[in-house]
Amino acid sequence: FPDGLDPADLLAQRGPAALTAAVASGQPSFRSLGDQLLTERLDNLAPEQARVAAMRVISARPSRAWVPGVTQVRARLQLSQLQTRRDLRDAIKSWDADPRKAAQAELHKSSEVRARLAAAAEQTPEERWAPLARELDPRLLEQGDWPATAAMLQQAHDQGHDVGVASRALVAEKPLGDSPARDLRYRIVSRLEIPIDGESTPAPTKSQGAARDRQDANRPRPPRRGTPRR
Repeated sequence: FPDGLDPADLLAQRGPAALTAAVASGQPSFRSLGDQLLTERLDNLAPEQARVAAMRVISARPSRAWVPGVTQVRARLQLSQLQTRRDLRDAIKSWDADPRKAAQAELHKSSEVRARLAAAAEQTPEERWAPLARELDPRLLEQGDWPATAAMLQQAHDQGHDVGVASRALVAEKPLGDSPARDLRYRIVSRLEIPIDGESTPAPTKSQGAARDRQDANRPRPPRRGTPRR
């Protein structure tokens, strides 16, 4: 941020025009902030609250971020295109009418955001992903290996994947089988290419192994001890 200022300082000391210009500049720090704020709303608020709060975040961002942001909200909350367009339109009108008022309203909620983040940090993966599990297939929570599946969902989330969107898409393609927790876990690993047991490098195929053997066979070898060099 400019001169080490955070958004609240920038608004208070330099006014709404400076904050708007900084956000619209597309600097990496502001892009990251916008992504984090949007994800926080979607992760920690009830769907109806998340819908409104997420659009407020998107409306304050550069116009080039509107379509990706709306697409993320629509997929995450299962909204219609018409609904998301209306919500974004209303949020943009509020921001354009009085940027200072709109920004101050969000800044006043910063303590609520911190409280939500703290509460989420204290949850176990099983607790955090239980609402999603109930939505996907209530049987998930009854499985003995649900903790392992929840840990996999958390790992995918930590890597930046939208676990909710991916899981819903997988279940929509085909309902979970007789072992739903294991089934979901394997599908998530396959779809998102999550490493298993910390191994990120796939095993070589037969053709790759054969090529490697040929390379080893053709590689010059050092002379044996006691053998005179020619």
